[in-house]
Amino acid sequence: MNNVLEQLCDTLEEELERQENVLAVCYAQNQAVRAHHLDSLNAKTLALELLIRDAVRAQGARTALFRRVVEEYNVPAARQTMSGLIAIVPEPWSTRLGAFQNRMRAVLAEIRTALHDNAISLRSSGRALDDLLERFDGAQASRAGSYTAQGLGPVRSGREPAILNQIG
Repeated sequence: MNNVLEQLCDTLEEELERQENVLAVCYAQNQAVRAHHLDSLNAKTLALELLIRDAVRAQGARTALFRRVVEEYNVPAARQTMSGLIAIVPEPWSTRLGAFQNRMRAVLAEIRTALHDNAISLRSSGRALDDLLERFDGAQASRAGSYTAQGLGPVRSGREPAILNQIG
């Protein structure tokens, strides 16, 4: 059973490392948004997608190991949680799982905060882009209809300044 507990702890620590990488990528995304570096933002988003795919792929192995431990220790259904497992398994596994649980909670809280900050930054950038496009559209609209009826050239309103005055 010690081997299964060791494997479970190892896979949980791998997941913690993965989530720490997710956090780092979230921070990097925010920097890219604030700096208006679209290529960097796209690269960070791709990295985040790969980390998420890897986490989903690894979930099956973690779940299988967790189930083996739950069965071995006859953990009741209501206690089949990380806290329930920590309370039942012997040392040093209990301490190791508890440390994982605390670190994972902290990392996930930081990820939530980073995602919230990213959403704010993206909304702000989106509003700035919308304002810029609106101004551009407004400038284009003010020029609309300024061509002659034949479409040959812009209609000039008022007189243009003369380079030379009438006297010469």
